[in-house]
Amino acid sequence: MKIAIITSCSKDKLDYSAMAVNLYQGQFFQAVVKINTILHADLYVMSAKYGLIQAWQEIEPYNQRIENKSDIARLKLTLEPLLGSILDSHDLVVVLMGSEYASVFEDYFTHEKLLRSEDHRGSGGFKQLAFKLRLLSRKELENYFINVHSQKEVISIETLEAWQKKKQKTLL
Repeated sequence: MKIAIITSCSKDKLDYSAMAVNLYQGQFFQAVVKINTILHADLYVMSAKYGLIQAWQEIEPYNQRIENKSDIARLKLTLEPLLGSILDSHDLVVVLMGSEYASVFEDYFTHEKLLRSEDHRGSGGFKQLAFKLRLLSRKELENYFINVHSQKEVISIETLEAWQKKKQKTLL
């Protein structure tokens, strides 16, 4: 199964140009990089300045966030053609980011290959989710994502814990 992960940029950055995967230093971003490494997935980043980019694209450091609807509208314009290409070339596209950045993708969340994350507790909840996901093996991550996708649910602490309980019951 060919999986892509799209995550958001982070506030913490190096102070010099680097590939996006190296530039962003936030804990959530680094946890997503670890998940991506486990899955051998293709990684993409929704940058508040550059829009949707490939993780290995070299970029300059910046200090910019999504602050209003005009920022969201501007970033939506950056999705095509890259998002179309990602959807065409992958079996599953996992969007791991907070609701502010995820709102850029709202028109695409009905796409059959797109799997989104959700946490109503804010950035701390997303960090907790990412930290738990990075402890899973490649097979476990794939199975969890496939299960969530087939059930038409979202990636969340709740669906992860329910999936883990169900998995433990089948082992007993």
